[in-house]
Amino acid sequence: MLYVSTEMLHMDIPKELTAADSEFLSGGTTAFDVKEDLTLENMREGVAQQAIEERINLFIPAKYATLLTYSEMQRLSISVTSGLFGWRCYPTHYGTDVVFVDEQKILMPMVDYPFQEWREKLDEFGAALSAFALKHPDKNFYIVIPDTAVTSTCNPVVEYSSDFMSTDQITEPLVSRCKNLDNVTISTLTVNSLEEYMHCFYKTDAHWNGYGALAYYNNMLALKGEEEQRYDTPSSFKDISSFNGQLARAGLMLLDDKVSEPDFESDLLESQMENPAAISTADPKARLEEAGIKGRFSFYATWYGGDYDSHFVNPNIEGGETALVISDSYGDAFRWLVANDYGETFGYIDLHSSSRDEAMLSERIESSGADDVYFVGSLLDYSTMLIRHGGYFE
Repeated sequence: MLYVSTEMLHMDIPKELTAADSEFLSGGTTAFDVKEDLTLENMREGVAQQAIEERINLFIPAKYATLLTYSEMQRLSISVTSGLFGWRCYPTHYGTDVVFVDEQKILMPMVDYPFQEWREKLDEFGAALSAFALKHPDKNFYIVIPDTAVTSTCNPVVEYSSDFMSTDQITEPLVSRCKNLDNVTISTLTVNSLEEYMHCFYKTDAHWNGYGALAYYNNMLALKGEEEQRYDTPSSFKDISSFNGQLARAGLMLLDDKVSEPDFESDLLESQMENPAAISTADPKARLEEAGIKGRFSFYATWYGGDYDSHFVNPNIEGGETALVISDSYGDAFRWLVANDYGETFGYIDLHSSSRDEAMLSERIESSGADDVYFVGSLLDYSTMLIRHGGYFE
């Protein structure tokens, strides 16, 4: 009845009885287009039925309030046990892979992943990259791997895990493969404490913030031998959103994290992408307000433009070099910093887990005319890169 009332009759129904409930816990989206799934083939395979059920499921009255309340009740019970045993962190509810770190009031992921497999896949990636770099000595390759909570030694969950491997341990084969190549630079800046982590990453989301992207970019500049650091004392946008990212939604624990971001002066760049970023506008705060609920629950994507291919022209650098940024979602913020230092920058999300095609790096370089190539992404996406793009380095 709610589906018919809101979607077909366009009645003004109170917010607590509409899809806005589920929108809270899905990053601000209710985009299930049932019409596209209503084909004979999908009906036979059950896809159409699943799409209809998912769409209608959004209209369960007070769904989000019920889920959050039930999670809070479970968390109360878990926290009592945690206090008795002196745990630094505890699950946000039963069956979740998200924990709450009580002292710092942040959310972190569990660390139950196939780390040894990632390490082996990073070795394969390193072998393919190093062979490609040898064939292209005139190009520079920069590999950026964030020390995310999943593989960071600062994650308190590490204390309770027997199979944990750190970012440095997993990337060691990649570093070893490329250590003797003058045109390959690898940045795996280690986060040594939760205080450092909270400066570089969001409290409710796995992504780095602008300050984190900036720290890794400056580290890359230092590795390249450049003494000048970018945005040494950056101006910033203070408390621009109450952010509840993917960890908050998955953990059913909304912290309303007050986020601030550095000012990259990105509105001076000429940018093209499917989802225009808030920072590309003259008034980013206004753009964020226009985004509504997406700005609060998918802040990172709204602010930096999301996981889309991109193209930048820097009018302040005429005839400058060209950069190519191959990334997953961590490149969303990083590409703006690169674009500020090059005459032209092309971005492709080939590293993203959703990217599966016959793209080849040689073609990307030829079509863009790139001088420098940046890879920016999570260890998980590096580990699956060659599975999704088998001939990428050919």
